[in-house]
Amino acid sequence: MLWIVCAVAVVTAGGFVLAPLFRETAPGPDLEGETERDRLLERKTACYRNLKDLEFQFRMGRLLEADYEGLRAEHRAEAARILAELERLGAPGGKRAAGGGPGGKKGGDGTRCPACGAAAAPGKKFCADCGKRL
Repeated sequence: MLWIVCAVAVVTAGGFVLAPLFRETAPGPDLEGETERDRLLERKTACYRNLKDLEFQFRMGRLLEADYEGLRAEHRAEAARILAELERLGAPGGKRAAGGGPGGKKGGDGTRCPACGAAAAPGKKFCADCGKRL
């Protein structure tokens, strides 16, 4: 009798563990709705993140100065290409807004980041692009 109870418990537990493998998966995100601008903005964010990580690795002593300079030049060139393409598309984030750079004034309605000039959502405390306090 004990063997039957144990067998039922094992089969039930196995069913719960293996059930996700046999479920029909939900459709993924709608990639058709993604535009060239969205892809460029994601690449821009990744490029900035890579530059920041590269700077961190160099300051921690994990990179030689020659390697750091070479990689930094490559990432900066890639960022420049992405920004030029965004500017060509006329997308926000490709070019800093007038007066939106460091030391510049905020937009009149307060919807621009004072550090990078990116559009900021109302009610947010930090910029989504650069992370600075709004």
